[in-house]
Amino acid sequence: MRKTYLLACLVYVMTTGVYAQELLRKAIYFDTDQYQLTKQAQQTLDELVSQTYGLGDYQLEVLAHTDDRGAADYNRELAEKRALSAQTYLTSLGILVEKTTLKSFGEENPTYANDEDGNRALNRRVDLILTARTIESLGDLMTDLAQGRTQSFSFKAGEAVKINGKGGTTVWIDENALVFEDGTYPEGEVTFALKEAYSYTDMVLDGLSTHSGDQQLETGGMLYLSASADGRPLQLQNGQNLVVGMPTPAQLEGMQLFTAVQNQEGKVADWTPTGQNFGSTLEAILKDLPPKPEMPRLWLKPPHLKLDLSNEPLEPKKPLTPYRPVEPKRESIHYQPGFLKRMVLGKEKLIEKEEEMYARKMEEYKQRVERYKARVITYKEEIATYEDRLVAYQAAKIAWDKNLDQQRENFHQSPEFLAFAEKKQKSEAARLKIYSEKLEKWESNKAAQLALFETKYANIGFSSKAMTMNYFYQVNNLGWINCDRFSNTPEADKMPLAVADSDQLEEEIFVVFKDIKSMMRAYKAGDKNTYMTQAAPKDAAIRIIGIKVIDGRAQLAVKDTTVGAMPQHTLDFKPSSMQSIRKALNDLNS
Repeated sequence: MRKTYLLACLVYVMTTGVYAQELLRKAIYFDTDQYQLTKQAQQTLDELVSQTYGLGDYQLEVLAHTDDRGAADYNRELAEKRALSAQTYLTSLGILVEKTTLKSFGEENPTYANDEDGNRALNRRVDLILTARTIESLGDLMTDLAQGRTQSFSFKAGEAVKINGKGGTTVWIDENALVFEDGTYPEGEVTFALKEAYSYTDMVLDGLSTHSGDQQLETGGMLYLSASADGRPLQLQNGQNLVVGMPTPAQLEGMQLFTAVQNQEGKVADWTPTGQNFGSTLEAILKDLPPKPEMPRLWLKPPHLKLDLSNEPLEPKKPLTPYRPVEPKRESIHYQPGFLKRMVLGKEKLIEKEEEMYARKMEEYKQRVERYKARVITYKEEIATYEDRLVAYQAAKIAWDKNLDQQRENFHQSPEFLAFAEKKQKSEAARLKIYSEKLEKWESNKAAQLALFETKYANIGFSSKAMTMNYFYQVNNLGWINCDRFSNTPEADKMPLAVADSDQLEEEIFVVFKDIKSMMRAYKAGDKNTYMTQAAPKDAAIRIIGIKVIDGRAQLAVKDTTVGAMPQHTLDFKPSSMQSIRKALNDLNS
């Protein structure tokens, strides 16, 4: 049995990595001639399964034994049933069948001598040996989770190709568009790598975030593009562009192309807007297609209509109501000379001055009263005739407007205008015929150009007719690109989001927004035990995802909350299997 176990362990180390090690040994026991699990056996298996949570990869050996009573063939079959019974129960707890290896020894190679009932009871058992590859770091865990993210395509150097990603991305690469850093052309085969990040799952696995500076972005997807030949990186030749189509269920206004700003670790730290708005169709983004023709202009000069605007009636103005003047009050009259003059005049002179001022104002008041009385008389006369004058004006205005309409009608029936209308009709028919002929040629030319374009890039992929809705861009650099738009949340409606760090272990923390397609990555705030994001919209519904590694085991935390619900959010990390983490990430997309 020992040789068999060592061989299995060696195979596991060779297939899963150098960190494979035996983590746990358990044994479950059976009654005589029985293979059903006892309650104690089930409890032991429950404890064993809990030890698999958070492991990077593991293998479980199920080694079954019997005592020496009964025929050898019967005992071997009984041991096999005991092993299957244990495996079935483990499968019901989530252990994948392919993670278990069964071996039936029957009564062979007993661990204990079958010379007494106590030893025989110890031989009626199934040994379970858990061998696992522990996770060395958070980086290793994220790398394991992201396995298979990169799509690889190969084509002959110098060819024009079209590449179609699994997520719906289309990339057109012109012939000889890719060169080495020194400007020389590759020979042989070119390898093109593509990563598509359209879902929250992909964004988390690639460590991405949707912000530009301190502004939140709403994303339409992110792509990573790279190329190499003979093991050396390639870049786009100066003046060359890739045409990229990114699928979307609906084209949103304001979407533009962003390029990545990477940190020293090579991760995307920020996005820079290029100012390039998306093309809504493939032909809209291709610069070599002919411009659409315009309708020819009408060069006929129409005859001039000169209206007789004389004798236009004037609307009478309503008389202004007169208002009685207000009598000045003595107590409101104040004489306020400078300080020195006040000292020279004295109090009596000041009062005398104020009396003179009051007398003048009273005289002015009496004159205004007289004018007011005269105005009242004229106002009564004017208001008595105003209504009659207004009615007369309205009647005159109607007659005057009718006269203008008659002048226009007479003009449109004149020989001069009728001759112009006939020429215009013939001209429009001629212009429409010319325009239709040009448009038909343009449509035919455009279709031919697109057909040539598709034929030129037909080495990989399918026709653009299979496309439904896309954002199209011209891309002049490889690396990470992004189709996003600014969320434009007012600064007064934003606030930073903080997540408490309960230990000094490295963590990956992402904040997913539920109302718009946006996600922010949280970064450690200096030496503080806090992770911070960019300022986010207050009261926005979010889901916080935390991932880290403790003692070689993956840990996951998920929290649904809102921005501003508390000054600092806390996360409850629990050991989780790779399968559980992938499921939690996939749940972000629903």
